[in-house]
Amino acid sequence: MRSIREEKFNKDIKNEFVYDFDILEKGLYIIEISARAKNWLQNTLKFISFFQDDDLAVKIDDKEFPKLNGKRGLFDSETAWNGNKLSGLQQTNIFLINLETGQHSLHFFADQLPLLETVRIYHSQNQKTLTLNQFPINTGTGADGFLRDNQEYLVKKRTLSGAFTIWSSGLIMNR
Repeated sequence: MRSIREEKFNKDIKNEFVYDFDILEKGLYIIEISARAKNWLQNTLKFISFFQDDDLAVKIDDKEFPKLNGKRGLFDSETAWNGNKLSGLQQTNIFLINLETGQHSLHFFADQLPLLETVRIYHSQNQKTLTLNQFPINTGTGADGFLRDNQEYLVKKRTLSGAFTIWSSGLIMNR
């Protein structure tokens, strides 16, 4: 597993944000995205908006990740950062996806002002078996004071396009 890119944005996303990156070698890639979203009460108290939570969704190239049961939109999917669920805590989503050589993009869609923290991209280097403890993810205490075990992962979705979405069984992580 080789790290090919790491960007620390730490920026509020308003409406849309596109992050372009180049892939030099065809293969299986791991895209790790960390972000935070506030709930409606946190936004109301800061006079950001009244009774509206932050939400963030991502599209990788033309691949969308809607809710598994097909109901509602991208902001309600299992891969979205939902402020009412996170209450300002960090969520890290990990996507395993086959990419061709050339330019690719992460297209973020925001409702209110979620915080995009980091994007990390790894190349699997044609490994036949991927074990997720190869990722440099630290086990630590979450912002809510609970210990999170970041080494247990669940596969949540496989799309027809071959993309998987994986995230920690603790779901909310704070590095």
